[in-house]
Amino acid sequence: MKPRFLRRLLDYGLLALGPLWVAVAMYALTRGEAWALSWNRVLFEHNPYWLLLVMPVGFALIRYATMKLAPQVGGSGIPQAMAVIHMGRVRSFLKTLISPVQAVIKAILVILGMLCGASIGREGPAVQIGAAIMAGWGMKAVRRVRIDPRTLVIIGGAAGLASAFTTPLAGAMYAFEELGSRRYFRSRSFALLCIIASALISYRLFDGYSPLKLNVPEPSLPTAGVLLLACMVCGVLAGAMTWLMGTGLPRILPTTRTPLQAAGLAAVVGLLLAILAIACQGLTLGSGNDMAYQMLNLSPEHANTMGFGLMKWLSTTLSFATGIPGGILAPSLSVGAGIGQDLSVYFVGGNDRVFLIAAGMAAFLAGVIQAPLTATLVVVEMTGMYDHILAMLMMSFGATWVARLICPTSLYVTLMNKLIPVPPPRQP
Repeated sequence: MKPRFLRRLLDYGLLALGPLWVAVAMYALTRGEAWALSWNRVLFEHNPYWLLLVMPVGFALIRYATMKLAPQVGGSGIPQAMAVIHMGRVRSFLKTLISPVQAVIKAILVILGMLCGASIGREGPAVQIGAAIMAGWGMKAVRRVRIDPRTLVIIGGAAGLASAFTTPLAGAMYAFEELGSRRYFRSRSFALLCIIASALISYRLFDGYSPLKLNVPEPSLPTAGVLLLACMVCGVLAGAMTWLMGTGLPRILPTTRTPLQAAGLAAVVGLLLAILAIACQGLTLGSGNDMAYQMLNLSPEHANTMGFGLMKWLSTTLSFATGIPGGILAPSLSVGAGIGQDLSVYFVGGNDRVFLIAAGMAAFLAGVIQAPLTATLVVVEMTGMYDHILAMLMMSFGATWVARLICPTSLYVTLMNKLIPVPPPRQP
């Protein structure tokens, strides 16, 4: 073999190790999430009123630490990755928006937020963390990066999402539908192989575990009228939450210019969240994956639980307002499950309720991220409901259309635009 070919093969082989590190990082983050949520549950069961102290103080400390130690990791993390892809100059952002060091800090702060009971998930942060790992690995370990550096960010972000959800197809679709939608996606075959490999490695690490595995018989479809109603309700609530997070809350909440001011605001919102959690008997705490799983599998304990979707909607919006690191993808799935649960109690009977709950998850998530293909594949791959993928797709597209009537711009695009510096006006 020619030395040039061997060097090229070695470079691609080293790049292909990046998704492995992403999968391992997501495994560690998931274990950290499980630890944090279990201890938060122990705290709540021991004495729920401890939350009145833990949530305000915890959120204040996390917010203060975020602004002091890692100011670029607040919130979800998806807008940061999208901003790097949009602006280019990937190497220059390895110390800011996709810094591997700040990614480690973000993972720790996300786990601490879950320990305090925030309604956040790991999947949004997984995109920023994955992008930081892949870009950092590619730029530091490989002698010559033979693909567009922005493609490294897309691979890392999509691999992070795919590994966090253990959904290879959804991760690949997210690379096309959201991260790579601005024609910055190159070397697509290699990228897709890396994304799918990361998800499969994660799947093996978790021994095939899925947080939303369906253990009941496959349901039949409800009537078209019920599906249309669910689609509209999910779209309206998703659009309202998107508008609040991207536009409404920045107008309503006081401006914070210092870490102490931001910490004070986080403490006030944390107190409201603690009161809400106590009033809801702890159902709004954490990502909501457990509640979504129980609703999907028609658990007798929560077979007729009503109002969870709206309470989770409120707690997720308030958790976002604190500014602490944490995603909204998993909480959005649980909100959609609650909406589907409420509608199924009234309009559907028996095992057929399962589809409405699952479709509510896909429709609400699609309305929030305005990526219906990705949202549908996330739910279908986690639940195994492949027989009803077309009906779920139609609901996801419908909910996205309704959400866009309320908030035309995706939440992540709105937040991304705030990270991109505005060029100065041209001089006449």
